[in-house]
Amino acid sequence: MEPRRKFDSVMKTLSASILLAALLISSALLYVSGAFDSFVRVPEWKQKVLARLKDPESARFRDIATNSMDWTCGSVSAKNSMGGYAQWTKFMVLPPSTLKNFERPDWEVTFEYDYAAVVDLCR
Repeated sequence: MEPRRKFDSVMKTLSASILLAALLISSALLYVSGAFDSFVRVPEWKQKVLARLKDPESARFRDIATNSMDWTCGSVSAKNSMGGYAQWTKFMVLPPSTLKNFERPDWEVTFEYDYAAVVDLCR
């Protein structure tokens, strides 16, 4: 290989390596700064619903809506004890509240089999 071609080949490899290193370093800095949290972090309402399921890793959600009071409603289906998917179940999640007469120190998750009015409140 003639010297000029060898030099060009080495420079391309070196340039690619520097570019890759810069990409990795910038990604690490963004990760440490928390810039990716909104892409990775599971919303709190979803964490609370998942905590009530037998197999949270199998959960599927649909018809998710949040109203002006930050109530989140939707339907969830997850695997049951037998390993099959259960029917879609409506849920409602209320965030903590300090409003007078509506004090709620923690998140509240209600499924339609707990309280049938969930179906009506989430419309």
